[in-house]
Amino acid sequence: MPDSIIILRTDKPYLIEHETLLLNFCQQGISLFSVAGLYAEQWEDAMDDLIISEHEKFPGKFITTTNHTHEPWEEVLNMARHWNVDNGAPNIQIIEL
Repeated sequence: MPDSIIILRTDKPYLIEHETLLLNFCQQGISLFSVAGLYAEQWEDAMDDLIISEHEKFPGKFITTTNHTHEPWEEVLNMARHWNVDNGAPNIQIIEL
């Protein structure tokens, strides 16, 4: 099964209420969490904090995080399409919030 990649596209700031959404992404077994939009760095930091604080729930799993505040959308998509995964082409999910 191909690795999953989540690209979150949002211009909303991260709020603690979004933690459940991020936890759900982790439970999907993603290999890359990428955020595009105005508050992308906030979202990436929140995911990094969640991964560290909840690491026992995801033993042996490594999730790369990236943020893309000022990059064109096509560049973000291109990066995800060329992400190196172990199990073939990545399964890219785009979430708009």
